[in-house]
Amino acid sequence: MVCIMPISRAFIGFLIIASTIAVACGVDASESPVGQSTADSRPTTGITLPTVQPITSADSTPGTTVTGPVTQIRPEPVTFSHDPGEHDGPLTIELFSNDASSIRYNTDGSDPVSGSALTYSGPFTLFDAASVRAIALNSGGLASSESSADYVLIKHQLDPPQISNRGGAFGEPQTVAIATNEPGVTVRYTLDGTLPTAGNGATYTVPLTISESATLRVVNTRAGMLDSDPGEAQFHIFGRLVERIGDIVLSGDQEMVIEDTMFLHTGNITLSGNARLVIRNSFIQHVKDFAFQYGVTATGNSKIVIEDSSIGTNCSGSFNWSLFDTASLIADGMEPIRGSCNTWNFMSGTSSIQVVNWDTFSGTVCDGSNVSVTDSDTLEIEFCFPQNSTIDTSLPTAIDTFSFGPDPDNGIAFALSLRDVTVDGWGINILPGANITIRDSDAITIGVIAGLPWQDQTIEMDELALKRYTERSWQIGTDASLTLINTKVYGWEPNAFSNNTMVIRNSDFTASAVNSGDAHYEISGSTVNLISANERVTMTITNTVITGDVIANDDTVIILIDSEVRGTDHGDDGRSGGNVFARGNGKVILRNTTVLGETVTQDSGAIIVE
Repeated sequence: MVCIMPISRAFIGFLIIASTIAVACGVDASESPVGQSTADSRPTTGITLPTVQPITSADSTPGTTVTGPVTQIRPEPVTFSHDPGEHDGPLTIELFSNDASSIRYNTDGSDPVSGSALTYSGPFTLFDAASVRAIALNSGGLASSESSADYVLIKHQLDPPQISNRGGAFGEPQTVAIATNEPGVTVRYTLDGTLPTAGNGATYTVPLTISESATLRVVNTRAGMLDSDPGEAQFHIFGRLVERIGDIVLSGDQEMVIEDTMFLHTGNITLSGNARLVIRNSFIQHVKDFAFQYGVTATGNSKIVIEDSSIGTNCSGSFNWSLFDTASLIADGMEPIRGSCNTWNFMSGTSSIQVVNWDTFSGTVCDGSNVSVTDSDTLEIEFCFPQNSTIDTSLPTAIDTFSFGPDPDNGIAFALSLRDVTVDGWGINILPGANITIRDSDAITIGVIAGLPWQDQTIEMDELALKRYTERSWQIGTDASLTLINTKVYGWEPNAFSNNTMVIRNSDFTASAVNSGDAHYEISGSTVNLISANERVTMTITNTVITGDVIANDDTVIILIDSEVRGTDHGDDGRSGGNVFARGNGKVILRNTTVLGETVTQDSGAIIVE
């Protein structure tokens, strides 16, 4: 029960309430819950109101007072600096209330008057999705109605850090700095190749000293953002650095051991008799200027043994390891080195190779050689199909077990055995009299050999392309053919020997680099990676782009007309190729041709610009 007492007009101006006040007339307290919101009937749990003080009328009789519990004005609800919904994270929130003495809030969706509620003291940042609930309190403890907003934060990914040293092989410890263009981030790193996280790795503060082989991975992290993709650099640190210029010749029972060494070699390595070359926990880098400048040759009963090492060469063309007679190579544990291209193994005679865990192994299987590769990835394998052979096969890429040869009916004496490997590319060669069909294969490079017994023949090839052929056949010379069915070609290598002529038009091919005798080439309207001529070979190249080098050896002549020798841009790793070399008595004639790299003459070689 509530009694309403009239009040004078003068008193009305004094009070901050309406034109009446409620005066208790002996009513039970439960009938008049002081502090209960008119907009929200929920009691203000946990909030204590102060004792109501007497109110004195300004125009009442002096010395008298009017007392009673007063209905307080409820604060306005809290407002938010950002509307609810989706926002880019992190998100900083401000809370506003014009007539409150304090604001209570929570970000987990719980009651803002509960014991876990926070007292607002300034802007706060949300890093994840949140449900914010808030109330305002006046000085008497009366709560506003509740305000709430649900926020969904869109987390953007940070850019990765930058590693000052891109890795590779080194003969001494390396200092590595890590930089970032992302403000406010923490850079985490590991040295064991695992992904850095809040619970894995260390926080980067100062440049690192890497004194032993390691795989460095780094990420940027910041609350409310997605971690960056990892940056990575592999470091191979060897006990010492050895640089050697000049040929290495091992014969008889001689043995050379390279151990815990980064070995930079410029020259040939030759083994014969029962000689041995042992490479253990080391990296051999073959230094050269152009393709096939140097090589490793093993003959007789010599042997090469490789354990937990790496072999590479600068990416200026191929470098061959060649095995003849009964020579052998045994390798267990080979890892590619960043910035170094792989070498190529050529296996002939009755030589043998046994390989375990050699990633990027590549080689040509010929004659009666025996090759076994296990537990390796990114292989390239080329077959030497003999003359007059008839082959119809499919060459897989993901292999549990695979074997090819011997096949006496087709004159194939070699044997290849693969187990638990992946092959990035297969190679085949088309010799005189061979009829080859390759079907349902995903990565093939094709060599066309115009050599003996062909004499004075002209072999014409056109529209050689790096693509998948649904079905296409070529007649090659008088008695050879090639058919591709649902097969993707990633390289062509047409090569001429003896006094035969190779004509190539409107094509995109890999190289013409293996040739000899008095062979002649006519290449037009094409793109080719490597051009190299040997012995007395002549080449006329018109309206063609060379993305590697041009090399004239011995007594050869290469004429470039309306063409460009541009090399290849490898981005951060720089540019390779684009050079012209004339060696021995070799001659290169440039007619309206651009060379982006260097022009180099050696011995009595000549480069003539017309």
